[in-house]
Amino acid sequence: MLALTSQVTHLEEENRQLRQALADCANHVGAVASPRCSLDFLLMIPREVQLVIERLRKAGDDVTQIR
Repeated sequence: MLALTSQVTHLEEENRQLRQALADCANHVGAVASPRCSLDFLLMIPREVQLVIERLRKAGDDVTQIR
């Protein structure tokens, strides 16, 4: 039973860290997210980050073409 409790505690901590990492990614690209957001919301963050990167690349290409 102690081993099971230890494993659950480890998985809860891992879950907390993953939620924090996703929220941090969103915050670094200009969004506002909390690790306490719903899982559905947190799972959308990687796609949103990808869209931000694509917009920045396009903006960089547009600037390069102007020069």
